Amino acid sequence: MKQLTIHLLGQFQVLLNGKAINHIATDKVRALLAYLAIENQYPHRREKLAALFWPDKPESTARTNLRGALSNLRSVINDQNADPPFLQVTRNDIQLNLNSHVEVDCQLLDEVLANGCQNLEDLAQCDQLLELYQGDFLEGFSLADCLVFEEWLLTVREQYRRKAVQLLQQVVHYHQERNHFDQALPYCRRWVALSPWVEEPRRQLMKLLTLAGHREEALQQYNNLRAILAEELGIEPEIETTQLLDKIRNGAFTCSQPVIESASIQSVHGY
Repeated sequence: MKQLTIHLLGQFQVLLNGKAINHIATDKVRALLAYLAIENQYPHRREKLAALFWPDKPESTARTNLRGALSNLRSVINDQNADPPFLQVTRNDIQLNLNSHVEVDCQLLDEVLANGCQNLEDLAQCDQLLELYQGDFLEGFSLADCLVFEEWLLTVREQYRRKAVQLLQQVVHYHQERNHFDQALPYCRRWVALSPWVEEPRRQLMKLLTLAGHREEALQQYNNLRAILAEELGIEPEIETTQLLDKIRNGAFTCSQPVIESASIQSVHGY
């Protein structure tokens, strides 16, 4: 049985039976596989794919280029010898075969996020997936001559960044509900790192640090946020963040107060 593993969260990587594939001919072949892996719900017409990746070429040239890209892709993933094949290819359409032995990290994220984080087994799955999340979707990847693909890429990149945040929120909430503040901290730090100028995750980190006994670091987080906001946006922190700072300084923030804000908890379970 041949197993194809496609990593799109972070740097593009494809593994066949656990061994990295390093002979993909061009970035457009990589982009073709990534597109098929994400848009896997239905078959894609060849003319649409040709226009997507070679928009400035005559249709006949674009379709010839697509045939060459598809041939290289099928060769490097050994598609002809996979049973069932990883790709469903006809004269008119191409689609990732969801009934084959193919695993896509983005699809795993979607499945884990849908299940939620309610018990230790769920937590283990979340941890495993967060280890796979090594950066933004196709981080650093671009096809400058394919405007429509670039627009799709930016949209999907933002979608999976939001999903990664949701997954981190779920794990933070899981630990916070059990007063496991130290265990929640690494996940909250990653949440902050994804959007260092966004105030909500920074407030959550300040609260968790305080509850875990790291008051000075919590105060420093406010200073870090203030510096970033001033440099990037030319603004001061929100009143809510400043009020939290005052509570921490005065020792008025206690374990009885929620770490995850109500709107955030709702977004965790209802993306």
